[in-house]
Amino acid sequence: APRMALIAFVSILFGGSAGPEAPLVQVIGSLGSALGDRLRLSNDEVRILTLSGMAAALGAFFGAPLAGAVFALELPHQRGLEFFEALMPAVLSASVAFVVFDAFVPVSHPLLHFGSDLSIAYGSAVPFAILLGALGAAIGACFQIAFDGLGSVTRRFDERPVLLATCGGALLGAIALLTPRATGMTTLFWGEPQLVHFSTQLASGNVTNLGRVALPWLALAALELLSISITLRSGFRGGFIFPLLFVGALVGAAAHALSGGRIPLPVAVMCTMVAVNVAVTKTPLGTAILLGTLSGTALLPLILVASLTSFFLAGPVRVIRSQRSRTEPDHVERTEPRRHTASTALLAEQAARAGLPPT
Repeated sequence: APRMALIAFVSILFGGSAGPEAPLVQVIGSLGSALGDRLRLSNDEVRILTLSGMAAALGAFFGAPLAGAVFALELPHQRGLEFFEALMPAVLSASVAFVVFDAFVPVSHPLLHFGSDLSIAYGSAVPFAILLGALGAAIGACFQIAFDGLGSVTRRFDERPVLLATCGGALLGAIALLTPRATGMTTLFWGEPQLVHFSTQLASGNVTNLGRVALPWLALAALELLSISITLRSGFRGGFIFPLLFVGALVGAAAHALSGGRIPLPVAVMCTMVAVNVAVTKTPLGTAILLGTLSGTALLPLILVASLTSFFLAGPVRVIRSQRSRTEPDHVERTEPRRHTASTALLAEQAARAGLPPT
């Protein structure tokens, strides 16, 4: 965990396109696992402590304890939340973490603003939400193709990590130089600052000639997906939740522009954001609750429609390779007390759950 945190800190500080959420999940989840080992608890009890630690990390980082808890419990599986017995401990842990974090770094919501016009008839907007959910699923599939393709190349350099990281950093810098200047944003860093800036820009109405900026937004989204893949495949560590949300916001705004405004801007942006992230992370409820909290909008019903559409359509997408059903062999329960030697395997599993590449 200390080495993981150090590598992630370097990546985040110098502009890698991956956020701090995965390292936080790894470190705090590892503390829960270590505590369970020290107390010689059963496999079930250690898992609950580990998941509670993961929830605490996400609840504090997101500033949304319920979203953080549900998100942490959905991450291990491709088909949503399965560790129901850990729900209340995870919510409690995330709530405590949120309160402590807010005492040092006050959290304010809404963080994202995509327009204040919420007088939207849900019935007429549902087809748009379904369409955008399918679009997000397609983007998730494209991301997997890029991620896996790049992985087949970088695996040749597994024995030369310094060279791999150096080449990856150079590529990230080159991609940043290629960023369309019309967008006023960059592919560097993990996307949250860009997402906040972009949402404020859209809400202020300062964006003129939407048709002209739609193509640069799509180009920036494609470059951002490539940057995420290069960052993680180059040996750096971090999460892709906010980078994927940023991609979704760009594509959603472009969809609004290219539709001639027929798709309302808040619907286009929010539904595409949730759809892209769900297609990759398989967290339909956690992501929907998170976006509802961060945006403070009344669009949660439409967000859920887009989220579930993407969730079911993107079933074959497998970026987080450790996701599986708890009934599969890797999750067969053991009733005897855990041994300390089980920690290594559990920590490796946590790393994959956090959205890290399956190295």
